[in-house]
Amino acid sequence: MECKAFTGERYIFLVYDLVTKFSFVYAIRSHENEVPLITFRTLDQKIKRQFNTSPIFILLKRERGFGFEADDNSLATYCANEGIQLQLRAPDTPAQSGDVERSG
Repeated sequence: MECKAFTGERYIFLVYDLVTKFSFVYAIRSHENEVPLITFRTLDQKIKRQFNTSPIFILLKRERGFGFEADDNSLATYCANEGIQLQLRAPDTPAQSGDVERSG
C-alpha cells in the first residue's frame, strides 16, 4: 500500500539529537541522493544559525539512495568538507538506535 501526504511527500527524514533528545522531522518526496543531502544542508545551516554550533558526527543507517556514493554531490563529501564525522550503521538494527526508536 502506497501512502502519501496530501502535499505529495512519501518519506520521513528523521534527525535525532542524542544529547538533547530533540527530533527534527522533515517530509520529503524522494530518497534519491540529492534530496536527503539538500535536507541535511538546510538542517546544518539551521543549527549553525539558531544554536551557534555545528554537528560533530552523524549516525546513519546505510540504506540505498541516501548519498553514500563517493561523488562531488554526496552526503559523505559534504560531511568531509564541513568536518563532520559520518558513522554508518547497518539497517534494521534497533539495538544501535534505541533512543531514536523510542522517541517517536
